[in-house]
Amino acid sequence: LNKKFDSEKLDLVKIRETLVYEKYTDYEPKKYNNKTIGINKSFLTNTFYPLYYNFFSKLGYKIILSDKVSEKGTDKRGSSFCYPAEIAHGLFQDLIDKKPDMIFLPIIIELPIKVKTKLKKSCVFVMAEHAYLRTAFKDNKIEILSPVLNFSNGIKQESKIFINLAKKLGFKQDKAIEAFDFALSKQDDYFNEVRQIGKQTIKELEKDKDQ
Repeated sequence: LNKKFDSEKLDLVKIRETLVYEKYTDYEPKKYNNKTIGINKSFLTNTFYPLYYNFFSKLGYKIILSDKVSEKGTDKRGSSFCYPAEIAHGLFQDLIDKKPDMIFLPIIIELPIKVKTKLKKSCVFVMAEHAYLRTAFKDNKIEILSPVLNFSNGIKQESKIFINLAKKLGFKQDKAIEAFDFALSKQDDYFNEVRQIGKQTIKELEKDKDQ
């Protein structure tokens, strides 16, 4: 059993985090529009950040991401929550403290699961994040953008919601479409790489199972 392992290669959580927050979110607009969009680093942001980041970056926004769990925020929760929801409160406080012009906090009802299944719905605490954070931080004056997204038939099916959001923010339709298509391509590239890593990992595990 004296086998050597490459610990970095086996740290799939770290690899995934690098893909989400570095490799597929490295786009920088040639010109910023002097506005900032805040995004809470909670729940499904850890999966869909390439989509969010690239959509708003392509529109010229500078993205502000919460990066620490503020105890002041977790203390504002008005009830008992699961640990990830408690973290969401703390991260939201950190985000507010960074004073973005707007906050993007979408309501994701269902997920883009490719296999045939009816079990695509998000956890109720994920879906309701916008509601309990608005309640807990009722003194917040920063505008919160909370479009309802249903990815059950794929992210592309919700293109109109993103395009209409961009138009609401003052962008023309062609610019909105360009931003969404760019963001979707980055998210798809991320998903494809993650799947390949997953398949390769399973293959290696199967190869080593008898050793």
